[in-house]
Amino acid sequence: TRPTRGADGCRVARVRVARAAARRFRHWRSAPPDLMPHVRDLLGDRDPQVCGVAVEAAAHGGEPAGTVADELARIAVAGRDTHRGAAQVALNTLVRLAHPGWRAPMLAAWAEGRDPAATDLFDDYPPAFDPEILAAARHRLAAQLATGVRGNPVRVLVGLLGGWGPDAAVAVGDLMTALSLAPAGVPAALAGIGPAALVAVPSLLVAARSGDVQAGHAVLRLTGDPGPLVAAARALLAADGQRLAWDLGLIADAGPEAGCLIALLRDRLTGVADQGRWARAEQIGAARVVWRATGDSSLVLPTVRAVLLAGDLPVRAAAAICSST
Repeated sequence: TRPTRGADGCRVARVRVARAAARRFRHWRSAPPDLMPHVRDLLGDRDPQVCGVAVEAAAHGGEPAGTVADELARIAVAGRDTHRGAAQVALNTLVRLAHPGWRAPMLAAWAEGRDPAATDLFDDYPPAFDPEILAAARHRLAAQLATGVRGNPVRVLVGLLGGWGPDAAVAVGDLMTALSLAPAGVPAALAGIGPAALVAVPSLLVAARSGDVQAGHAVLRLTGDPGPLVAAARALLAADGQRLAWDLGLIADAGPEAGCLIALLRDRLTGVADQGRWARAEQIGAARVVWRATGDSSLVLPTVRAVLLAGDLPVRAAAAICSST
């Protein structure tokens, strides 16, 4: 091929350098500290392609990327996309690094009515409590609910508020509004806040009576009463729903009070592993409920062993039961 010359050739060379750095960061843990100064230079490049590839390289740099966090923050603030582009990759990296540089672009996005994809990282990289972020998150949540935004953008903010526990007590009213409009994750968030959320118990009881296991579990956490959780579980199991493994994990926390549910769970404890992995996950969930309700491992171990032999995702949960019985 004909060699590339002039300014374009320099740009291609700089892109290659950034891509080479990214490859080394992915494969050699010792590489980032030595190469990050070069990445810093490329992050300041005026060519958007060079800068974008450098941002991707920094994203693979792990903790040493903290040395270029100021440059990433500058790039993140300048962006307006919510799901792609160098600005969003920079913002993602700042959130993972727990660097305060994520705050300004996030606050700006929320103020403009945008929900950056980086908020999805809050589940695994929860930010420390911050009164300014609390106020902005409450304002954005209210705007989401008022304008019909639903799904993950709402769930993320609900989880953020709940994760701050009693520090987010002022947000109980916002969460109660969300409970009626976009309830996913709200009961757990209310329970996470603690005593200040006791005012939500009547609303949670209504939801539990209709089979909302998360609401019943929140009542258990807030009051210590397992009755609503058991009632919600009975309604859910009677409806013969699908993919109930997560709910069964919550139901198990009812302990001996869940003994009345054993008859509804027997068809999952056959001693034979079901064909689908989701069905096997439900078998393990049912086993956990019955074991914690009765303390009798003989009722569950044949099924647990069968699921272990079948392999795939439910194996970890099955092994956990085996190790604790």
